[in-house]
Amino acid sequence: SSAAVYGDALTDRISETNNPNPMSDYGRHKLAMERLGLAHGRDHGMPVAIGRLFSVYGIGLRKQLLWDLSCRLNLSPNELELGGAGVELRDWTSVLDICDALPLLASAASTDCPVFNVGTGIGTSVKAIAELALGAWPSKAKVMFNGSSRSGDPFSLVADVSRLAQLGMRCERPVAEGVEEYVRWSRDALGCHR
Repeated sequence: SSAAVYGDALTDRISETNNPNPMSDYGRHKLAMERLGLAHGRDHGMPVAIGRLFSVYGIGLRKQLLWDLSCRLNLSPNELELGGAGVELRDWTSVLDICDALPLLASAASTDCPVFNVGTGIGTSVKAIAELALGAWPSKAKVMFNGSSRSGDPFSLVADVSRLAQLGMRCERPVAEGVEEYVRWSRDALGCHR
């Protein structure tokens, strides 16, 4: 599942006990799938666990913010304009940490359908992520924010990861290193030689 099920009413770390209130079709569909999993587990005695993933990034992902930044910088290496104010917070989680977490979630599955946030528990602003990406890009563009937010885009999505920690799992790969690795990969993927 996804952190998108939580919606926008929360500014602190989000616990699995917070009532879902998705504000996008994507979040509503993820919540519907969670409910199907819960019903199937209870009705058919099938062990189920739900992982709500927070802002996953990593080499190979050709969508979302880091890919968008790379594509824009490839086309226009001296300027970068993004929506919002740049202060929006996300819990940036490496796909490598996700790969480590999912087998643990599977081992915790039960007919009670436990829910786990899968993230780092650390909020990083969109501006900080953009600056990390720019720092790894050969040109030295400056990022500007136009103040226009997309409908259905929450201000803050940062996980309370205490339940995940009870399974012995911590998503700890440093975001600065991960963004730098991603930018190197995306430059190759885009054929950038600047």
